[in-house]
Amino acid sequence: MRATRRQGGQAAGLSADYITSDLAPTAQRLLAAAQRVLQRDGYAGVTLQRVADEAGEHKSLVTYHFGTKAALMTLLVDSLWHDLDVELFHTAETLPPESELRIGALIDSQRQLGHLVIQQQMYQDLFANLTRRDETRRHLAGLMRSYRDLHRRFLSPTGLPDDELAALAALVLAVGDGMAVSLLARPGEVDDAAVYALLEDMVLALCHEARRDRGQQAPDAAAGGGAGTPGPAAATPTGPALPPGGDPLGELAPVARKLVRGAQRVLRKRGFAALTLEAVGREAGEPPSSITYYFGDKRGLVLALVEAQFHAQRKLLVRMIGGAGEGPACQVRAVCSARELLTDMTSFRVFFDLLPVLTRDEELSELLATHDRWLVDLMAAGLRTSADPALACRADAVALLQLAAADGLAMQALSDPRGCDPLPSCAMLEQLLDRHLPPQPAGVRL
Repeated sequence: MRATRRQGGQAAGLSADYITSDLAPTAQRLLAAAQRVLQRDGYAGVTLQRVADEAGEHKSLVTYHFGTKAALMTLLVDSLWHDLDVELFHTAETLPPESELRIGALIDSQRQLGHLVIQQQMYQDLFANLTRRDETRRHLAGLMRSYRDLHRRFLSPTGLPDDELAALAALVLAVGDGMAVSLLARPGEVDDAAVYALLEDMVLALCHEARRDRGQQAPDAAAGGGAGTPGPAAATPTGPALPPGGDPLGELAPVARKLVRGAQRVLRKRGFAALTLEAVGREAGEPPSSITYYFGDKRGLVLALVEAQFHAQRKLLVRMIGGAGEGPACQVRAVCSARELLTDMTSFRVFFDLLPVLTRDEELSELLATHDRWLVDLMAAGLRTSADPALACRADAVALLQLAAADGLAMQALSDPRGCDPLPSCAMLEQLLDRHLPPQPAGVRL
């Protein structure tokens, strides 16, 4: 996702397949102008003319260097992470292939990327729109493959067979992308350090197990925190139920419900840019004026759409997790896995279409934060009551890790729906959790 695939030789000792520094100075200046327009006006506001005006150049110069808006937008994705790309490639070249320090370097780079808030907001705006067009989606798919291949190089010390190494590489990439989403949803609130520490511990445990199988000693310098070094005991709140209030759609008048469902269909079919009053009215079989009557304006309709979407997701998770039961044998409530979340790709499609809007609107961003917080609480609640302190103190990290993995794997699948199968990575995550966390009562699944 974070580099341009180019042909040619070497630049600064790094493969030119993954860098943007070989662009002409004028093209780099135009690209920087496009970033500013994207940040200020969003995807819909980026035109070749606006980019030219921002750079103080003629539109023909933008066309000369980039051709079309689609080509410019795909190159914008490449440009967002250039500095960290170069640093990561340098690390790959300097550390020995079997060094476990490569794992820590990769995971640390993932965490740094998640904290580039402005770039992440721009990337989500690009992602939602580029995955709607075959040409640009193919470009994203190629970038995803490039980064999975790079992750495989950093994860080679695990000694896994090729198919399992590929699944692990996709998983680590997914966690990085998914944690970036969580950081956008709840800025300043998410303990991503705990999630990445858990992920690094689990991957290092694979390395050490592989070394033991080969009769080698694990180097002390690469030792992680480990599950046996828990922090302070966690609180044990009661697991959350559905928030008060009924189905938001059920509380609307019949025509208003038709309009929200029409908006859902427009969003699923064509994305947020197509969500006009006229399009929703046609889809719902109602005049556009009825939208202003029931919702005031488009923003009111979007608010109702978001509330309905979040309510449906919460109902799904309650149903998935609610069958674990109570009592001493079920101190650890079943946690919804990434595999189960990924059974509803339509919901992910809608979520990523809405995400750029949610993070830019104060009221909608608070809805998103409340929803994300509730999901983590629901998944972590049973783990917080575990009698095992190592598991109890990492309850939130386990829940966040699974949500991040699901979000990131969904992004890979949406970018490459025919070539990316997220299930092996889901199986890898379940394997890592089963090996790393304490044994659980019969019938309880992490």
